[in-house]
Amino acid sequence: RNAVVNIAVLLDGISKFLRFEVCDYPMELTNLNTLVDEVAKNASEHPSKAVTIKRTDSLPSVICERQLVQELFQNLIGNAIKYTDKSNVEIEIGLSSMDQDQPVFYVKDNGVGIEENDLARIFKPFSRADRQNLNRHGSGMGMTLVKKIVERHGGDIWLKSEPNIGTTVSFSIGTKGVV
Repeated sequence: RNAVVNIAVLLDGISKFLRFEVCDYPMELTNLNTLVDEVAKNASEHPSKAVTIKRTDSLPSVICERQLVQELFQNLIGNAIKYTDKSNVEIEIGLSSMDQDQPVFYVKDNGVGIEENDLARIFKPFSRADRQNLNRHGSGMGMTLVKKIVERHGGDIWLKSEPNIGTTVSFSIGTKGVV
């Protein structure tokens, strides 16, 4: 049964990865405050963890592929929840800097963190840095998809992490316009 579930998760990850090559998503004016608040509300209703998600800044409205940017935030928030050994998950979402072409956002957590020698491979397909084996059902495609979404929007992504302290994922989104 576990093998079947693992194969299904893997196929789902591959499917999501491949759709970038064949699907077009509409560019639309997206209020990121609303988008992040919706994602945060859904994510904070976790059955076994107390999840606190705090948006520290007012986020801009941008012209982007809304569905993909929503998936980006879902993935980052979901990872922050999955990769912690704490019962109280704290996630902070904000704006590091604001430029007319490339706002820089961050998602910071209090999770288990990532070992320094794992940072280089975190964005590679089917690669995981879960040394504590907190998420046995992942495909190793989440951060690959996040990077692909950011790059598709002309941005860049990087992270800082300390084991047992947490991780901060920062990314820019190149947009067709910021409001």
